[in-house]
Amino acid sequence: MGHPIHRISTIARPVEPKYPTNLAILIVMGVCGTALCITALVRGAPAGDAALAGLYGALVVFITWALGRELAPDDNPAAFVALLPIAAVVLLGTSPMLLGALLTVGAVRVANRSVGPPAMLVDRIALVALAFVVAREGYGWSVGVAVVVSFVLDAVSSDRERRGWIFAGLAAAATVGGAVTGEATFAIISPGPWTIAAIVVAVAFAAVTATQPPPQAACDVEAHGDLRRDRVQGGMLVGLVAAAGSLLGGDVTTQAWGVLWAAMAGVVATRPLHLRLRG
Repeated sequence: MGHPIHRISTIARPVEPKYPTNLAILIVMGVCGTALCITALVRGAPAGDAALAGLYGALVVFITWALGRELAPDDNPAAFVALLPIAAVVLLGTSPMLLGALLTVGAVRVANRSVGPPAMLVDRIALVALAFVVAREGYGWSVGVAVVVSFVLDAVSSDRERRGWIFAGLAAAATVGGAVTGEATFAIISPGPWTIAAIVVAVAFAAVTATQPPPQAACDVEAHGDLRRDRVQGGMLVGLVAAAGSLLGGDVTTQAWGVLWAAMAGVVATRPLHLRLRG
């Protein structure tokens, strides 16, 4: 079944340097991580803290890129363009949420089947467990809702996986449990410029989702052929749902969940050029 990692997970995707885009992102991760590490050292941070800063920066780059790739499987540049807005967020001193963004990547893959086969049992259990953890933090409950949506879409889309209904229920319970027992927030804060910009991105991304053409990209596992339009649209919807909750928290929360907004902004920004080249 494709890469050896797919023996234990069908939503994991190896970053193989033999592909130009993968090699490019590995280089960008290395450059950004090294730059942040050196910057921290120059500012007097201990070596350990500087190394962690570099690692964190590399992870921000990777997860933003990975989510951009999942939201627009046909549009390679979109994932790289997404690095520009997330860089702006980081330069403002915000540390973006990464666990929720990583969970969103997994949820999108369940819906769009970019790897090919349905998610394995261990994948589904991991997503439910992470939905509980993320729902406890700030406005992370909307990521939990996105996981629920992902499982539902997996159960009703083409090549449906009927177990999706069971795991949708488990994810819903985990999300509610996390929100109740943690620090989940449902307060609505007046929107500032970052929130207004995110709303514009959300509307534009919804339009891109609705008009998504049939995908040309293939699944990672060759036997499963090309991606399907309804599943790609489902994955895009999952990403939008995951980010939507942060709009309630004003600019601070919007920036904190900037990885999700940056990935969608990248897709929106490059869509006109993508369609022109495609058509």
